[in-house]
Amino acid sequence: MKYLISIPLIFLCISVNAQSYQSDSISIKDGYPTNWTTYISNENFEIEYRAVECDPSMGYDKEMILLRIRNRTNANLQFDWHMILSYGGVCKTCDFFDEYHYSVVVTSDSFSEGNCEIDSEYQLKIFSKFIDENYSLGDRLNSFELRNLTVQTQ
Repeated sequence: MKYLISIPLIFLCISVNAQSYQSDSISIKDGYPTNWTTYISNENFEIEYRAVECDPSMGYDKEMILLRIRNRTNANLQFDWHMILSYGGVCKTCDFFDEYHYSVVVTSDSFSEGNCEIDSEYQLKIFSKFIDENYSLGDRLNSFELRNLTVQTQ
């Protein structure tokens, strides 16, 4: 009997630690900012984004949107979201929850930041468009959203 009572208590403790946040879709008309720009912020964390031109050692030059997640607490935080990406006015990731469900853990009082390196955290970078002189086809990223964003203490 005491095991049956402890199961709901464990579930309650786990569920209290996770908080959901409403996030906006960032639409682009004249280009993305090249300086860090706040996406969502509160007293516990901040998520920022910016556009960069990447010139990888392999592959085509491209514009990427990088994310930076800052943890302002003294505990490790886990961030989970479904990445919504629209190219040419069409959502390309809406129907692929498993493939575009991302999770990042940021240690206390630190940050994680995307970069152009091919082996860096893919969760923190978003392909925008090709900018290579030999290849520039394809639609440009119109908007992105970190949908169903949840943050929980680790």
